[in-house]
Amino acid sequence: MNQLLLFNPSKGAVLADTGLKMAVAHADAMAVDHADAVEPKWSETAWQLFWQWLNKKPQYFEFMIEDFREYCYSYDLLTRPPSERAFGFLANKAVKMGLIFSSGTATVKNAKAHKANAGKWVKK
Repeated sequence: MNQLLLFNPSKGAVLADTGLKMAVAHADAMAVDHADAVEPKWSETAWQLFWQWLNKKPQYFEFMIEDFREYCYSYDLLTRPPSERAFGFLANKAVKMGLIFSSGTATVKNAKAHKANAGKWVKK
């Protein structure tokens, strides 16, 4: 059989995308677990604060998770987790609950992130 017939570029791209999403989800989950180990119930507190913060925002308010994170830090509402990736679960949970939807990506404001891209979200 011809080796070229075995290679399927579209399937390869799907598998690569799936693998990347799984790796990111795993890293985020580990960051949340680590935050909860260092500060018991960190994720519960973060979710409650996020819920309250989001409920005060108008419909179609556009934001990035780093906006919420900076809000928490500026008012000393939440202990800094060992990794800021721990905040990633907030968007995933809010999407699953139908509270927000994605509006693409944008460059983060955090200088330490070297102009990385992160998700932009909109409140429903």
